[in-house]
Amino acid sequence: MQDNSNNNTVEGNYFSNSFSASIHLAYGSSGNTIKGNKITTNRSQGEGLVQAYQKSQNNTFENNVIEVKEPAHPHWMFYVGPASDNNVFQETSSPGKPTGPLLRSSPSGTRTPQCQGMATNSPSMHMPEETSPIQKN
Repeated sequence: MQDNSNNNTVEGNYFSNSFSASIHLAYGSSGNTIKGNKITTNRSQGEGLVQAYQKSQNNTFENNVIEVKEPAHPHWMFYVGPASDNNVFQETSSPGKPTGPLLRSSPSGTRTPQCQGMATNSPSMHMPEETSPIQKN
């Protein structure tokens, strides 16, 4: 979505084989709900597959499925940019074999995103030391 996209719903879509972000909320986007979508890729080599970019506020990502297949290797599943607050990731599953961390949160003025009910079948879904921890409620 474009810069300052507010109060939108992205629901029930199928995104396949993006090289970088499949769903990207651009600068200053707020109040959006991203739910019930399926993302599948075997070619991603870029940034996070789902992104809430710089100064994105109060967005909810829920009940989405992300499947990463070989030889894809995204940097992370979710990315939250600097100065982004109150973004919630809940009830999202990853039935494939992701090769990167679950979440990358830029530390500059960003509150740790809330993650609830995140599920994966892969032990490679982890938080590297330089990445903010996931808050599980």
